[in-house]
Order: sequence, then structure tokens, then C-alpha cells
Amino acid sequence: MPKRQIRADFALAARDFAAEHYMEYGPYRTGSGTDSNERAKTMPDVNRGNRPLSPHLTIYRPQLTSMTSILTRLTGNALLLVALMIVWWFLAASIGPEYFAFADWLITSWFGDLVMTLSLWALWYHSLAGLRHLYWDTGRGLELETAETLGWAVIAGSFVLTLVTLFFV
Repeated sequence: MPKRQIRADFALAARDFAAEHYMEYGPYRTGSGTDSNERAKTMPDVNRGNRPLSPHLTIYRPQLTSMTSILTRLTGNALLLVALMIVWWFLAASIGPEYFAFADWLITSWFGDLVMTLSLWALWYHSLAGLRHLYWDTGRGLELETAETLGWAVIAGSFVLTLVTLFFV
């Protein structure tokens, strides 16, 4: 059987499964022009108007692994912004001495020092979190207790390595 036929058969089976699932548990809208309100009235829908929109926001307790995952994404984006700031500093050097003096003043001011220190921490955090994910990709360290320990190790290690870099390098 050719691959194209296997994909088509799989797509049809997935579509049929989805249609059956939605017909049983909620409105199945195909966008085919039929009245979706009529179809929704005939289908079972338990407590449609009484359900909160996002119950997970009121009952979910943030876990260390989810918070470290979010922080990894945030530090990655922040590092991109800091990299753009450093490129701007280099471009200012090529434009002229007056413009470079302004860019250099900003980067070497207390604000620039704060941004660079935080970016150093973000770099260590993001690197250690990446190593943790590589370890997880091997299928090890996925137990809850081990994952929490690794999360705390990434946080503590990033602070320790930031301090070591600031004071000894």
C-alpha cells in the first residue's frame, strides 16, 4: 500500500473518530451551513452555562517543573533581547564616536550593569535547564522527586555560577 494511501486512510479514520467523539460529548460543527444551534440543542451538554471558562486557573497549584519550564522560555526570550542590545552597541561603534558614547554610557550605567548581570544569570539558568532537558530526553530523571530535585539544582546552580562568574572571572 503506498504511503499516500496510508496517510489518507489514517486521516479518514481520525476524522471519523473526532466526529464520533464530538457527537457524543459536545457540539460537532462542520461549518457545512447547517444550523449549529439546532444541532447543539439535540446533543448532550451537561451544565453548559454553569461551567467556569478556565477552572484550571482556580484549582491548579503551580508546580516547580512547570514554573521552571516557563522561566526557561522567558530567559530564552530575554537573552534574545539582550543579544540585540549588544549588537546595537557594536553597531553604534561603527556609526560614530558620538553615538557610541551614548550607547556605551547606557550599557555601562547602573541600568546596563543590572541588565548584563541579569542576562548572565539568565544565560546560566537557560543553559542548565537545557542540560536538564537533555538528561530527560534520555528517559532518566522523570520521576516526580527527581524532577523536583533537578529543578532546584538548576535554580541554585544558576545563582552559584552567576556569582562565580561575576567575582572570579
